[in-house]
Amino acid sequence: MHLVTYRAGRTPRLGAIWHDALLDLRNLSVDMATQRHPRPAREALLPTTMLELIEAGPGLWARAQEVWDYGRVLVDRLDPGDLQRRRVLRRLSRTRLLAPIPRPRKNIFCMGRNYAEHAAERGAAPPERPVFFTKPPTAVIGPGALTADSEFASSVLVPAPSAAVAVDSP
Repeated sequence: MHLVTYRAGRTPRLGAIWHDALLDLRNLSVDMATQRHPRPAREALLPTTMLELIEAGPGLWARAQEVWDYGRVLVDRLDPGDLQRRRVLRRLSRTRLLAPIPRPRKNIFCMGRNYAEHAAERGAAPPERPVFFTKPPTAVIGPGALTADSEFASSVLVPAPSAAVAVDSP
């Protein structure tokens, strides 16, 4: 399951990608639950954000897998237009993906794997131990988002490659 966070209007939403479609997991959980009960219990529904899903733990992760399996069957068997009207499917090509967790609650801990390469570029000795550093939650960007290039940060914005986090040397 390829989980993503995407923008629906102004709101970040939890989704999953199947083929060229994006499934809204919360809406899909509502659709699935209403197939069984006209008024589904709140516990039958998935949260709207990735962070809520992660924090919910293994029980809800298993539920997300059930909803995902249900969604894949719908996409493979039904008309995409019908699924769009049911608000469970969006065309991936018309959807803006965000960072998986757009605003982490705490700093992001990183390990500089490529510090030996950076040291070689500068003609310096590589570090003897891995280098760890943190990035603030504001450093998180989504695929295709603009980021400041470290060498031209004061004047130029460049498109970043698809990445969840912009990482550069501290």
